[in-house]
Amino acid sequence: MLLPKNIIRIVDGAFFQCQELTSINIPDSVEYIGKSAFFNCNKLKSITIPAKVKVINQNAFNFCSGLKSVTVLNPECEIPVFAFTSADQEDAVFYGYSGLTMQAYAEDRKYTFVALDSVPSTASGKKGDANGDDTLDVADVVAVASYVGNPDANKLDAESIKSADVHNKGDGLTANDALMIQQYIAKIITEF
Repeated sequence: MLLPKNIIRIVDGAFFQCQELTSINIPDSVEYIGKSAFFNCNKLKSITIPAKVKVINQNAFNFCSGLKSVTVLNPECEIPVFAFTSADQEDAVFYGYSGLTMQAYAEDRKYTFVALDSVPSTASGKKGDANGDDTLDVADVVAVASYVGNPDANKLDAESIKSADVHNKGDGLTANDALMIQQYIAKIITEF
């Protein structure tokens, strides 16, 4: 699901029990995610919380049993105790910055945490590098995810698209390319 790119709040209960919601691209403009905003969205598999989000409120992603990947891009984002609580989320992977709120949240609950700290680019200097800065980091994941969500508003040039097309090379950019770059950064995989 694509949300308008200029919204700043996802209000309380906005997608409460939307059991058919499988994916959502939260715009970079969002600063606030309300209470129970995605409560019990069982088919939601992954979520990336943009860097401007200051607060993820109570129960925002509670009982999202299909949620396997959570990325929080604001190192200081406020995350209350029950923001992501569900027995089914125990095998989810939480991505964030080392030593900050997402790591503390994940480790307190014994969830798997993976740091998004920057890693050097691959030997080619370009593979996976969507933003052309010669560094493979979370900015490349965001660039690909933004492009996939709305290519008209989030343009990438042909070289960037070719560099970032790491999953099923040649099929264009998909959410799987963003995921694979994220997995490489997190050292879950070692090559594309």
